[in-house]
Amino acid sequence: MQVVDSHIHLWDLKALRYPWLENPGVSFVGNARDLKHDDLLGEAGNIDVLKVVHVEVNHDPANPVEETRWLQSIADANSKSTADSSARGMPNAIVAAVDLSADNAPALLE
Repeated sequence: MQVVDSHIHLWDLKALRYPWLENPGVSFVGNARDLKHDDLLGEAGNIDVLKVVHVEVNHDPANPVEETRWLQSIADANSKSTADSSARGMPNAIVAAVDLSADNAPALLE
């Protein structure tokens, strides 16, 4: 079976800041301490993951663009990688976040 996974989350807890994960706890989505850090393509088994869409992960609101820069660097590196052609260009799309009511929203979007 071939799929496009339209909603994944990637994060790097060492390089980026996610305030909601600094003191993980239980919320409407469950216990954040139980979040898995798995290998998506490895865990897919016989499923052919053609493309993935990363959806923002509530990155540091003081620097929302940093998450997108980091994700684009991963996509760029994966587009050049020949070691794992199944990861080519992943993430293939990025749903980024910006507070549209913020004074600097136009600059962030730019």
